[in-house]
Amino acid sequence: MKPIQFMPRTHILDTTRKRTGQLEYRIGTWNIRSLYKPGALKSISDAVKKYKNVQIVALQEVRWPGEGDMRTNGMTLFYSGSSNGKYENGVGFLVNDQLLPSIKKFTPVNDRICHIRIAGKQYDIILICVYSPTETGEEDLKDMFYDELERVYNGLSGHCLKIILGDFNSQVGRETIYRPTIGSESIHDLSNGNGTRLVEFAIANGPHSEQ
Repeated sequence: MKPIQFMPRTHILDTTRKRTGQLEYRIGTWNIRSLYKPGALKSISDAVKKYKNVQIVALQEVRWPGEGDMRTNGMTLFYSGSSNGKYENGVGFLVNDQLLPSIKKFTPVNDRICHIRIAGKQYDIILICVYSPTETGEEDLKDMFYDELERVYNGLSGHCLKIILGDFNSQVGRETIYRPTIGSESIHDLSNGNGTRLVEFAIANGPHSEQ
C-alpha cells in the first residue's frame, strides 16, 4: 500500500479553561479518498496517532456502504455510507478510545452527512461531518445536500455548541459583501458556485467571523 500523502487538518477547540476543570479537545478533519482497500483503516489510524493530542477526526469519502462502527488500533470508527450498496461518498468520525466515554450519540444521516454528540460539563458539543457534491456536480444534487444540511443543523439542540466540518468542495473568496460572515483571510479572490452556497448557508444560519 502506498504511504499516506495527505494528513488531517487539525484545530484546537478550547471548550473551557483549566481553572474550571473542563477539557480541551483537538479536532481534525480529513478527506481520506477511500477506506475501500486492504489496510486502509490501519494506515489512517496510524497517521492520526502521530498527532498525539487529536481525540477525534471527521472523515470524508470513507466509501463504505451502510452504517455502523468498528474498533481498530485503539480507536473507533463511526461511519455513515450509501444505502444502495455502492462504495461511494461516505462520512464518519475516527474517535480515540480516551474520548469514547464522552461520546453520547452518533447519528448517521446519509452518505454525505452525519453527526456525533460529545458530553461537556457546561454544554455538549455536536460535530457535523459533511461531504458536499463537487463544483461540477448536478445543481439538483447540491440543492438536496444543502436542504438536508439545513434541516439537520436546525433540528439539533440550540443548547449545544454545533460545529460543521468536512469537505465542502468549495472555493470561498474575499468578496466585500461576505466579509461580515467569512472575514478577509481566504486564499481565493472570488468564490465559486459551491463557495457561494456555503456562505449563504452560513449567513442564513447565524455563524459569522469576528472582524
